[in-house]
Amino acid sequence: MIDDLEVCDRLAIPTDSCTLLRLALYATVAGMVPRPTAMIGATGPCDSFALYHEALGSLPEWRDIPMLTLDAAYWNDERSLAYGASQIREMVSFVEEHTGRKLDMDRLREIVEETNKQYALWAEYNELRRAVPCPHGSFVGFSAFIVTQASSTLVGTPMATAFLEALVADAEQRVRDGTGAVENEKIRLLWFEVRPVWFLELTEWLEQECQANIVMDMYSFCPYSQVDTSTEESLFSGLAKRYFVEMPMVRQARGLAQNFIDDIRRLLQDYRINCFFYPGHMGHKEAAASLGIMRKVCQEVGVPFLAIGMDAWDPRYTTMDSMKEQMLQFFDTLEF
Repeated sequence: MIDDLEVCDRLAIPTDSCTLLRLALYATVAGMVPRPTAMIGATGPCDSFALYHEALGSLPEWRDIPMLTLDAAYWNDERSLAYGASQIREMVSFVEEHTGRKLDMDRLREIVEETNKQYALWAEYNELRRAVPCPHGSFVGFSAFIVTQASSTLVGTPMATAFLEALVADAEQRVRDGTGAVENEKIRLLWFEVRPVWFLELTEWLEQECQANIVMDMYSFCPYSQVDTSTEESLFSGLAKRYFVEMPMVRQARGLAQNFIDDIRRLLQDYRINCFFYPGHMGHKEAAASLGIMRKVCQEVGVPFLAIGMDAWDPRYTTMDSMKEQMLQFFDTLEF
C-alpha cells in the first residue's frame, strides 16, 4: 500500500485531499477500475467525496458515462426527508434505465425488514457495552458495523442477523459474569472518528499496555430507526432517513453541529467515558472545523479531550509511535 501512496504523491491531486479518495482516483486513472455503464455519486458526506465524482467526470474516457448525484438536504425536518426519498426514487429510476432491470419491491421490503431485526439487535448490543467493565474489546465492538454496513455478502441477510444474536448472547453472558474484555479496565475511551487501517494494532496496545478500552466510537454508535415497510411511501421515507440522517459519518458531517453535539454528550454520559479521543483524519475538513465545539462539550461534561491528527490510510502522516507517545503523555498528565 505504501507504494501506491507514493505514486499518489506524484499525481496532480492536492495532498491535503482524503487519502482514500486519492487512492481511488489513482486506481481509476491507472485502469484498475472497470469502466462502468453508469455512475451514482453523492454530495456527502464530505467535500472530498463530492470532488472525487467531479474528478471522474473530467477524465476523457469517463466523460460520456451517465451519472446521477444524490443530493443531501441540510436539515433533518419532514420536508428534507421527503426530498431525500425523492432522491432515492430518482436513483431507482436511473438504475432501472441503465440496467434494463426493474426494482423488486417485495425483495426490497424483505431485506429492509431483515435490517430492522439487525438494527434492533445492534442497539441491544450497544446497551450491553455500557456495562463496567465493558464485555468486549475495541475491535470486537466494531464487528456489528462490519456485518450490517460494510460486507456486501452479509448486509440484510439472515446470516448477519444470526451473527448479531450470537454477539448479543455472548455479551449478555459476560455482563452477568462480570467479565470484561480488558483486565483491570481503568480507562473507557470514546473514539470519535473513522477507524484507521492499522486500528487493530493500536487497540491491542491500548488494552494490553494502558488498560484502556474503546467502549464506543463514531461508527459503532448508529441510532438507526425501524423502517415502516407497510407502504412504498413509508419504505422510501425510512430509507431516506437512514441514509441522509442516521448513517455514520453522513450523520456527523452534514447539517447542523447539533447533530454530533447531542451524540457526544449522550455517549460521554451513557458509557461512563473518561477520555475523549478525536484522532482527526486529515481528509475530514468539516470535522476539523468543529474541533473547538467538541472540546467545549467535553469540558461541560468534565471529560478530558485529546486531539491527534492522523491519516486513516497513510501511516506516514502520523506514525504509530508518535500516536502512542501522545496518548501516553495524555494518560500520564491525567494520572491514570
